[in-house]
Amino acid sequence: MEFLELVAIPDGHVADKCPFCPHEKAKDADKTSYIGKNNNSKTLAENLTANGDPKAKHLYYDSEFGIYRRYSAEAHHLVCGNEVLKEEGEVEKYLVKQSKQTSKGAAGYLQPNDVGYDVNCSGNGIWLPSVPDMFRKAAGKQEPDRWWGDQTDWNKKHPSKPPRISLDEWEKADAAFIVMDVVKRQFHKGSHGNVGEPHNNYVVMAIDRLQMVTIFLQHFADVCPMEDDGTPRDKPPYYPPNGIVQILNSLSRNLEHELDGHPSEWNYFISEYALKCAEWWKTH
Repeated sequence: MEFLELVAIPDGHVADKCPFCPHEKAKDADKTSYIGKNNNSKTLAENLTANGDPKAKHLYYDSEFGIYRRYSAEAHHLVCGNEVLKEEGEVEKYLVKQSKQTSKGAAGYLQPNDVGYDVNCSGNGIWLPSVPDMFRKAAGKQEPDRWWGDQTDWNKKHPSKPPRISLDEWEKADAAFIVMDVVKRQFHKGSHGNVGEPHNNYVVMAIDRLQMVTIFLQHFADVCPMEDDGTPRDKPPYYPPNGIVQILNSLSRNLEHELDGHPSEWNYFISEYALKCAEWWKTH
């Protein structure tokens, strides 16, 4: 089912759409939520691998041009823990119990337990192409002759060592364009939050969609008949909205479609290289 259909708000209370129904009244369930502050790329990578999608499947080798050879791959959180889940600010209150705090330090809304959402679950991840191995320090390998990142600060801090050479921007763009054109996924390197204008920034878009989830939860928290006499509650604690895990996982799948496919189809971007690649394809 599409994400937008899941978070469409009906008039009043509709039990089969309400994420709080049925209520978990008996006792504490053995559930723990891992929220924005628990964001961990290594854990996400391990969970993707355990779910049958190992990193090795995504280590593209440039056999056509033979310029940049093997590319690395990085695990990307579709609902980014820090940039999206934490920054949205409100939805995490519906993911953890009252004795716990959200990523921004607010008390959770739930009793008797967390809802069990995991920001590092495999369903919230995708492997994206990244820096070619020849321009980075990989485990067990010598330092490269030239570096992807700007080495100005490193050179200042180590004046007695041979200076590191940084790649020119045109070469980075060339390397990124080659792999994106082949694997049909956005290039993953650099901060996601400052790419392009707000209307086509991945983080801004993802926060907007996550806020739809928050509004959906707020609606049902107000109208769901949680009290024993069948009336709604007017304040926390709320019973865990177990149905929200499915909705958040649907949001992840929705966001994944913004990062794959032909570059000419991309509208929201996590890197300047992806933005520039899409702009080129849309004009050629």
